Amino acid sequence: MSQDGLARGQETPVVFWTRTDVRRALHDRDMATFFLLYSKHANASQTAIGQRVGIAQPDISKIVRRKRRVEEQQVFTRIADGLDMPAEARRLLEVSVGDEVEKSQPVGSFGTLTSPITPPRRVNSEAMDALHDTLAQYARLDNMMGPRHLMAMAVVQLDFIGRLLAVADGSTRTRVLQVGSSFAEFAGWLHQDAGNDREAAGWSDRALEWATEADDTLMISYILTRKSHHAAARRDRPATLGLAEAALRHADTISPRTRALAYRQIARGHALARDADACTHAIDKARDQAAVTDDYGKAERTLTGYCTPAYIELEAADCWLILGRTGEAITIYERCLTNWPDEFERDRGLHLARLANAYAAHREPARACAVAMEAIPIVADTGSARAADELRRLPGWLGRWRKTDEVRTLTDALTTLPPATHSGRP
Repeated sequence: MSQDGLARGQETPVVFWTRTDVRRALHDRDMATFFLLYSKHANASQTAIGQRVGIAQPDISKIVRRKRRVEEQQVFTRIADGLDMPAEARRLLEVSVGDEVEKSQPVGSFGTLTSPITPPRRVNSEAMDALHDTLAQYARLDNMMGPRHLMAMAVVQLDFIGRLLAVADGSTRTRVLQVGSSFAEFAGWLHQDAGNDREAAGWSDRALEWATEADDTLMISYILTRKSHHAAARRDRPATLGLAEAALRHADTISPRTRALAYRQIARGHALARDADACTHAIDKARDQAAVTDDYGKAERTLTGYCTPAYIELEAADCWLILGRTGEAITIYERCLTNWPDEFERDRGLHLARLANAYAAHREPARACAVAMEAIPIVADTGSARAADELRRLPGWLGRWRKTDEVRTLTDALTTLPPATHSGRP
């Protein structure tokens, strides 16, 4: 069998699937060992395997070198389908057999080819600009409707971008990498907001990898800030500060709003350390940067346009809440939530949830319950697990009033929220 012949659909020798080492690799879901064995005994190149299973050759190589793991069920199914695994091999891999097999859709976690569609022979840079324009529309939908409606669409676009990377070179490849890193970062954000921290971290890592190859300092800085946000959710103070400070390492090459977002994370890190003076100093720097009105282009606006002075004020309020300065937090939340824009419905739910916590910490249970009841339907509709986790903190604050009618009603209403993330407070 030739290596190229495998990609055209020739069969793997039946005896291959009965080998003890192959069966062990499938049972352990050890795709690194499996691909090595398949390449050797089926006389198949990594490129040929990739064409069959829908994963680009560079990612096959990373799997074999154990630089990346296959974890998504859809990818295991794609591998089983693409290599025509017999029933027993599919059972070992825990993939459906026979009539129950579900043909997976292009949703691979690697941002690479996960469908049998032949990639284009060349890439049009104007097409990449048009693809990037769709990201702004996705961001608007996310603000209004939350993450769960968009995750599948974002991953499909990343699948397409992965195909383009397989054929792009030179300056065109750089442009594909820039667009790809933007989409991967967005996918990471969606998964974080939906409560899937592992997928969020994976997409953020992919975004950083692509941005680094493209030498896109703005995106690198922004992703480091986002990774600081992940660390803050885990209450990892050193990583929160370290990653935010790394985002400012080339501060003169990034936009003021990007700097503001990094200072916001530095403030959060100091709040977690209970250092009020350092937190205030960082917030002041974030305010100064967010107030700069210079235009840095459409791509920068799409990435950081939400970072307004009002946004920084709300982030400051959350820092004050962490520091126990609940009165200051309440004042800011109430002022900023007045006449809140309709297009930021998801964040309205988040900030109402934080305001409810501020009232509870301020020992105003009736107001805390009233605000929380306003937030619950918004959070349930938008599917923001971050906001849901904020609301789930309320019973702890309201323990001494748990027998009141308001708290009992609130406790019942909390059951309508998305599942808990168990990731800590962002």
